[in-house]
Amino acid sequence: ARLQVDLANAIEKSDELQCALEKARENEKLLDEEVKRAHETEEKYKQELAATCESKSKIEQELTKAQADKVSVEEEMNKVCVIKEKLEQELSISYSSKECLEQELRSAHMELENQINDRSIGASVELNHEVV
Repeated sequence: ARLQVDLANAIEKSDELQCALEKARENEKLLDEEVKRAHETEEKYKQELAATCESKSKIEQELTKAQADKVSVEEEMNKVCVIKEKLEQELSISYSSKECLEQELRSAHMELENQINDRSIGASVELNHEVV
């Protein structure tokens, strides 16, 4: 009778162990699925990281190009400013020359008028002497 009790206990223990083993296998399957999802998530994040790094690289290249363009534009702007200053100087010289030429023209015109007046007066005086 004792063997039967021991056998019954052993069968009960065996059933309990069988249930525990099945639960362990189910948990193992669940853990395998979680590990698989974790690997998929990790792969997804790696791809996103690679895409982000590529985007960062492109943005850095565009930034470098933009900075080079800015330097070129600043150099061109400096050249334009130098040319503008030279043109302003030439324009100032041209205005000064124009004023000088206008002054010379006025002086020559006045001198010519004076010569004409002197000749007119001289001719009038001669005429008056002849008439007298």
